[in-house]
Amino acid sequence: MKPGINKKGKSAKATPTTIELATEPNPTQLETSEASNPRQRAPKPNFQEKRHYYGAMDYKLVARTSDTEFDKTQAKTKEEMAVNPVGPHSYFVIFWNGRGANSLQLLVRKALSPLEIVNLEAVQTGSADQDKAAWPVVVCATVKKNSAKWEQAVDAALKAKDILDGWDFEDIHCEIREEK
Repeated sequence: MKPGINKKGKSAKATPTTIELATEPNPTQLETSEASNPRQRAPKPNFQEKRHYYGAMDYKLVARTSDTEFDKTQAKTKEEMAVNPVGPHSYFVIFWNGRGANSLQLLVRKALSPLEIVNLEAVQTGSADQDKAAWPVVVCATVKKNSAKWEQAVDAALKAKDILDGWDFEDIHCEIREEK
């Protein structure tokens, strides 16, 4: 299709004869199936990772969306590892603490609703020798002890991650952890 010339002698832009609907997923959509969700699952944590992912902290890892390989030799101790709330001036906090039916925290909570959530928080984790501004932000959902299986937890975490991605927070991952 060629652009035409309008009455003022300027080139007019070509217009398509049909309009195609966008096929991007709706970030507020909570229903997904494995067939419609192309995201690759992080591998199921092994015994070492379950027990030592959070160092000496009082949690066990159930599932996570990041695929960074776990290295037990680099696991932090409670004294070395710190967990802080996300900085109050972080761009993410504005949306996380938003109000209304479409607030980011509420949508993530709905995605995680198949799980028995005890606590849902956005935190930054790192070690004392790192600059706190460089600590990654992670959405952590804490569940009751022995209340969630990996399959159920990873599906819920991936739904939450899809919502975070839809809000342009691709660098923020979701972790499901249980109390020890």
